[in-house]
Amino acid sequence: MQIKRLHDDFYKNEKRFLKPKQSFAQLFKILKFRENKSILDIGSANGELLYNLNKKYKSCKLTGYELLPRLISVAKKKLPNSIEIKKIDITKKINVSNKFDIIIISGVISIFDNYEKPLKNLLKILNPKGQIYIFNHFNKYPIDVFIKYRTLKKNKNILQSGWNIHSIEGLKKFFSKNKKKCKIFKFTPKNIFSGNKKDPVRSWTFKNAKNKNLITNGLSILQDQYWLKFY
Repeated sequence: MQIKRLHDDFYKNEKRFLKPKQSFAQLFKILKFRENKSILDIGSANGELLYNLNKKYKSCKLTGYELLPRLISVAKKKLPNSIEIKKIDITKKINVSNKFDIIIISGVISIFDNYEKPLKNLLKILNPKGQIYIFNHFNKYPIDVFIKYRTLKKNKNILQSGWNIHSIEGLKKFFSKNKKKCKIFKFTPKNIFSGNKKDPVRSWTFKNAKNKNLITNGLSILQDQYWLKFY
């Protein structure tokens, strides 16, 4: 059975430029710097994060790497010309001369069964004292979970991918070998956000018996989400 990631097209129609994701709001609190910085957004999709970074950090040089031309086209219509969007596959050698102070990888790391090669490629374009921020659902236990699923109403002959749950410990060990320390920021949504009926694998929140907001999706998995800072 063919294995394929299919749900990226939903990013084309999302309209959270003026009301950014709660995870983005948390990132803006974590990012603390005064100088001009060069910032790279990996998997920049329709450009929502870059749009909000540009509003907050006017003096920074912003760049996005995205693989899908249909999402690049949407981003270029939304973003100012000063923000460069490049079609780059981070699993392959990245042929760019400039390096970055900050690399942000939001909601992307779960796509990879083996994240070491793309992360090694990104470390080569990170300045020596640069920082990498990764947001995703992670396993707080030392276990990597690899997920493939099938939808029964559509594309039932395809196993879909993209929702792996890597362990925090595994990422810490990888970056430790590359002389990077780790700081962990747990993400707890303050507001309820609903799911997408057309794509039930997309995450949503609900309140448990203790009135705490939890995150789940159509795979019936509770998601612990974090920002990981490597510096």
